[in-house]
Amino acid sequence: DCTIPSDRAIFIPGMLEFCNYDDTHKTDESLVECVHARNPYAQHIISIDGKNVENVKDFSFTTDYFNITYPEGNPFDLPNGTSRALLDGTWLMVQPLPPGDHVIEEKISQIIPQDPSLNKFITVKYLLHVVDWD
Repeated sequence: DCTIPSDRAIFIPGMLEFCNYDDTHKTDESLVECVHARNPYAQHIISIDGKNVENVKDFSFTTDYFNITYPEGNPFDLPNGTSRALLDGTWLMVQPLPPGDHVIEEKISQIIPQDPSLNKFITVKYLLHVVDWD
């Protein structure tokens, strides 16, 4: 629930998979397998004011490789240092909305046939109050 100016686009991150070199993933091929292990099973619905965004999968892609640095005492309890990484996901940039109240809702499900313990069901609702800020 937030108030935003009417002249700003809205960035919506969807289902994301992130992998980096670690004890399990030590090659670029392993990173690709990791980020693509679950997202092919994702069903992703995004609606804006009750109207579904068409072709959500068109907004999915895998990034280029990049480096990530974990500081000491990071919240993931990972060893500090720099690691090669890859990210796969769905991202949507929405044109500025007119003044008024708006609802953006995401519904994501992943049903993993090989391991149902990895299944995910996520719903996120953004309540936006769009205002003219002159």
